[in-house]
Amino acid sequence: MSALHIHDMERWLKQAEIAAAMSLEALLANLKPYQAPLHVVRGFRGAIRSAAAIRRCIEGSDLATGKVKTRVQDAYSMRSTPQVIGAAHDAVAFARAQVETRQPHLLPGDRRHADRRQFPGVARVAADGDGRPGHHHGQRAVRTAPQPAAQSGAQRRPTAFLTKGAGMFSGMMLSQYTADSLIVEQRMLCTPASVASIPAAADQEDFVSMGMNTALKNAQIVENACGVLGIEMMAAAQAWTCATSPPAAAPPQRRPACGNCGVPGRG
Repeated sequence: MSALHIHDMERWLKQAEIAAAMSLEALLANLKPYQAPLHVVRGFRGAIRSAAAIRRCIEGSDLATGKVKTRVQDAYSMRSTPQVIGAAHDAVAFARAQVETRQPHLLPGDRRHADRRQFPGVARVAADGDGRPGHHHGQRAVRTAPQPAAQSGAQRRPTAFLTKGAGMFSGMMLSQYTADSLIVEQRMLCTPASVASIPAAADQEDFVSMGMNTALKNAQIVENACGVLGIEMMAAAQAWTCATSPPAAAPPQRRPACGNCGVPGRG
């Protein structure tokens, strides 16, 4: 189960980079924090990989070529995306390495009977860490998604709540509620199951990994993370639509009525 969850998380992280690129385009983010030399000097593999993936997504756009104005500095949720997704890449890679070495090892020539498998607790500690990146980046995504709903007016900012008639219509506000509720659930699910080991089997298994509990939690974490990511994508797409759509024409003004006969337009 952990192998399947790691596979799903790796795919989710790739989609997260696409969603992040959509949000950066919609909000006219400053792309200086995504420059390759900056991440190469720091040397974090995951961040280097993530920044490169996001740059590929927006390659050739007006934002990438500097044709549009940007702020001097954006919020953390926008300028630290490579570090957040990159740390998730690194954590998932570590968990994958542990899970892939879980199977029994055969040693030719050794006739002694012994369990050569890696103790499952090592893999479960890594699997506990596999669930947290989904929550960690989900917190970043849920902070980026509401920004189009909360900002308007500055530069090419979309309308409030990403809807026409804000105030009468709630727009994407309820989607933000949904993302927030998923994040709250993620916080509870990210409590490590591996710290709750209890003895079993007449103390032959006096330190168990609680691995199935971890696997069940991770399945829910991945599902919730997909929901948060989908909401970010919807908000980013709607923000782009609002920002690039021409303004609605003003309704025609009626001429004042005639003071004598009350017929409109004859005053």
